[in-house]
Amino acid sequence: MNKETISGKYMAWFAEFGTRPASVTAFCKKNKISETDFYQFFPSFEALEADILSGFAEQAWKALSEQDSFREFSFQEKVLAYFFAFTEKLTENRSFLNTWATAHPDPAAVIKRMHRFRKSFIKVADDMVNPAIAGGELSDRKVLNRIYPEALWLNLLLVFGYWFKDQSAGFEDTDALIEKSVQLTMELFGRNTLDKAVDLGRFLIGKAL
Repeated sequence: MNKETISGKYMAWFAEFGTRPASVTAFCKKNKISETDFYQFFPSFEALEADILSGFAEQAWKALSEQDSFREFSFQEKVLAYFFAFTEKLTENRSFLNTWATAHPDPAAVIKRMHRFRKSFIKVADDMVNPAIAGGELSDRKVLNRIYPEALWLNLLLVFGYWFKDQSAGFEDTDALIEKSVQLTMELFGRNTLDKAVDLGRFLIGKAL
C-alpha cells in the first residue's frame, strides 16, 4: 500500500458518495485498507486532501520543467505557463474538486490552511524566483526576497478561488484572470513599485513604534 493508492481511493469515494467519509475507519473498511497503513501516510483526511492538491502543484511543475523550451522562458513566461498548467491539472480533476468543495463552503479559505499544499507551491515558486534573481530579472532585495514567492502564493489563491466558481466555456474567464493577475503581480515586483511599498511600510512601522 502506498499513499498514491490511498489518494486514488479517496478521490473515488468522493466520486461515488459526493462527501467526505464519516470516519477513517469507514473509509478503510470499504476499501480494504488497514488503518495502520492509512495513518502511516496521513494523520487525517485534511492532510490527505492537502497531499492531493500538493500532487497537482508538483505534477504541473514536473511536466513543465522537463521541457527544454521552458528553461528559456522569462520569469513572467514561466509564471504564466505554470498557472495555466496548474489550472489544467485542476480541470482534469474537476469532478473530484467540485464534490470536495461541497464539504467546504469556502474552498479558498480551506486551502489557506493547507500547509502541505502551500509548502509544495512555495518550493515551485522558489524554483522560478531564484534563477530570476540570479539573472537580474528580479531585484535582489536580500531578506525581502521572500516577498516574491509569498506574492505568487496569494496570486495562486486568487486564481484557485475564481476557478471554482468559473462557469465560462473552457474556463476562458480563469485564463483571462491569470493573464491580468500575473501582469499586475509582475508590475508590483518592479523596482519602483515594490520599493515604494516597502519604504511606506517601514515609515508606518517607524511611526507606530
